[in-house]
Amino acid sequence: MRRRFALGSSNRQGELTKADYEKVKILDLFEQLPEVPKELEKLTQLTSLDLRDNPDLTKAQIAELQKALPNCEITSDFDIEVFD
Repeated sequence: MRRRFALGSSNRQGELTKADYEKVKILDLFEQLPEVPKELEKLTQLTSLDLRDNPDLTKAQIAELQKALPNCEITSDFDIEVFD
């Protein structure tokens, strides 16, 4: 089942609960972030996070997020090798 919601906002039934955050396993946020939202650290069951094409994110921010989510595979622009 797929659902859309905005991190840090409320849904129709009210604020997102811990149970809501624990349901998220895969999240694609490419081309959407000016910074890493603190709410991402609440996604304790996250196994895959795509942060590609977010030029404002730094390698340090992504490394900090990886520490907070050790069981999550984070894909970012820093993972991509560019060949000339």
